[in-house]
Amino acid sequence: MGIGSASRAQQQATQQAMIIQAVAAQQQADAQRAAEARARADQQAAQQQAQAALQQGQQQAVAAQQNLAQTQGRQALEEAQRRSEAALLQNQQAAREAIQSGTARSAQAIREGREGGVSALGDYYRQGVGYQQPYMTAGSEATNRLAQLFGAGGEYTQQPTLDQLQMDPGYAFRLQQGQQALQSTLGAAGLRGSGAALKAGTRYGQEAGSQEYQNAYARFMANRAAATQGLQNLSAGGLSAAGTATNLAGQTGVNTANLYNTAGQNLGSLYGTEGSNLANIYGTAGQNLASLYGGTGSNIANLLSGSANQLGNIYTGTGTNLGQAALTTGQGLASNAMTTGANLSAIQGGLGQALGQGFSNIGTIQGQQAMAPINALSSLAGQAAQAAAMYYGGGMGGALGAAAQRGSTYGSTPSFTGNASQASGYYPFGGQQVPYIRGY
Repeated sequence: MGIGSASRAQQQATQQAMIIQAVAAQQQADAQRAAEARARADQQAAQQQAQAALQQGQQQAVAAQQNLAQTQGRQALEEAQRRSEAALLQNQQAAREAIQSGTARSAQAIREGREGGVSALGDYYRQGVGYQQPYMTAGSEATNRLAQLFGAGGEYTQQPTLDQLQMDPGYAFRLQQGQQALQSTLGAAGLRGSGAALKAGTRYGQEAGSQEYQNAYARFMANRAAATQGLQNLSAGGLSAAGTATNLAGQTGVNTANLYNTAGQNLGSLYGTEGSNLANIYGTAGQNLASLYGGTGSNIANLLSGSANQLGNIYTGTGTNLGQAALTTGQGLASNAMTTGANLSAIQGGLGQALGQGFSNIGTIQGQQAMAPINALSSLAGQAAQAAAMYYGGGMGGALGAAAQRGSTYGSTPSFTGNASQASGYYPFGGQQVPYIRGY
């Protein structure tokens, strides 16, 4: 009885130590799993926060990029286009007004020059005609006089009368002088008043009259010819002056026509140049506006393309960062899981070694307990043999039966009870319930 109690006490102590080690190992494993769960939760929360931060940053970056590209950049480009367009139109208007103003001034100058030239030509013509006017007047009067003298019934178409010849101063003077000389001669000869004197005076008068008539006629006709020549000269001078005036009028007309023609050509060229300049201005303005619109469209397209590239970079960078965060979290979770697995493996290994040692100790104790009855029986058998030798009788059988009964009690094979899925249970051994813990 002393040996069995000690063995059972040792076995119970070993079992309690095994239970304590198992409970400690279980608590350590639970703590390890809880730490792993907290670490996993912390890493997942950190990953979620990182994802949320990355997504928020991505949204803010996308909003900022879109606002910058689609709103501010486009508005700036469109505002610059409006200002450039206004400047181009303003310059076009200013250039058009300058061309039109210059054309108007030039046209006015051409007209004024034309009118001034026409006025100068008029003055020149009037002055030239004024210079020729006396000759034309004299010529006109001389022509009119010649027409009167040589016209039908005109004076110069008739022979001179005796009265006209006698009006010749030379004729009357020479006749008077001849008669006086004749009277003086006759008086000196004492023939004054005689018939011879009368006859001589008559003959002298006839001879002198005939001679002087011829002389007077000749002088008269010479005077008429001279007068005619003078009138003809005046008429010719008037005709020449009229020709000069006519030429002057024709030249003035030609010059005036040339002035109007030249002024018209100059005005036509001026207006043509104005039209060409205005066309160039409008054409250049149109090209500049087209270039401006094209440049703005290209800049907007480049801006949107750059914005798309930036958005692509933002999304790519966010995806890369999210992937990196997920990879880092996965690596951390894997590392934690591996660490937890290693720790649990070490815990279970240590627990297994401890339980193995405990069961080994229990086996040793149980072996000792199993051998104790045998040893006791052997001892009892020896004692019984000795007692049989000393005492012969039925007492030997009772002693052997009691010893056999005790050996049967301590030497029975333990039988485990309980659910195999449970982590712990009890099994009967040596008349007691021994607790056990199922290995993991």
